[in-house]
Amino acid sequence: MPSEDKRFRNILAIDSSSEYLQLALAAEDGLEIRVMNRGLKHAEILVPSIQSILNDRGLTPRDLDGLVCGSGPGSFTGLRIGMAAAKAMSAALSIPMVSVGSLKAIAAASPLLDGLRVAVIDARKQRFYVAAWRDSVQVLQDSDLSPGEIASAIHALSTSSSGRGTREAIFLCGPHGDLLLEKWKTGDIEGMDAENLGFAPWAGAMLELGRDQLERGEFDAEDKGPEYIRVSEAELGITRKQAP
Repeated sequence: MPSEDKRFRNILAIDSSSEYLQLALAAEDGLEIRVMNRGLKHAEILVPSIQSILNDRGLTPRDLDGLVCGSGPGSFTGLRIGMAAAKAMSAALSIPMVSVGSLKAIAAASPLLDGLRVAVIDARKQRFYVAAWRDSVQVLQDSDLSPGEIASAIHALSTSSSGRGTREAIFLCGPHGDLLLEKWKTGDIEGMDAENLGFAPWAGAMLELGRDQLERGEFDAEDKGPEYIRVSEAELGITRKQAP
C-alpha cells in the first residue's frame, strides 16, 4: 500500500547478499523488482542496473527520496559492493538510507504459514546463514551454522513449541533451501522433514521493511556497515599471524 508520507514516494532498495542481485523501485506508479543472477559479478552490473531501472520509470537519482540496502549476512564482497553503492548515493543525493537484514527480508517475502519459516543463504564451507520465524516472531537469531547444527536448533524449536514432543511444520525459504535439504540428505541427518518453498525475490519485502524505518526516522548512522556474522578470511589470517 503506498505510503501517505510524501517524503518517501520514490524509494530504491538494493540487496547483494547472494548471487542474485536484486533491485526494487517504489514510485508513484507502482513497484518494480529486478533480479539478476550472474554469479557474484555485482561490481560490474550494479550501477548500470540502477540506471536502467530508474530510466525505465522516467526517473533520475535526484528523484529518489530514500534508499534501502540489505545488510546481510551473505557474500562478504557482495555486501560491501551493495552497501558502498547505497552509501555513496545517500551522501551524493543528501537522502536518508536504512539497512534491513537479508534473512529478515527473505522471511517477509515468504508465505505466512502455520509452522517455522527458516530463511537460508549458503555461507560456503559447508555452512549456512539461517534464521527462523514463528508467525512474525523471530525465534532463531541470524546464525552461521553447519547443516547438523541447523537440524538440532530447528528440532529443539519445533518440539518445544507444542510441549508434547510432536514437531510443527518446517518451511525453508530463500535461495538455498534446496541445498540445505540436499546436505541433510547426504549427511544422513534423520528426522528433518522440511518443505522447501523455493526461491522468491525478497527485494520488494526489503523495500517495505525499509520504508517503515524511513518513516520512523530510523536512518543508518554513517559508520553502519554490513552484518557479516562470520569473521572474514583476511581477519582470520591477521589473527593467526598475531597468535603467539
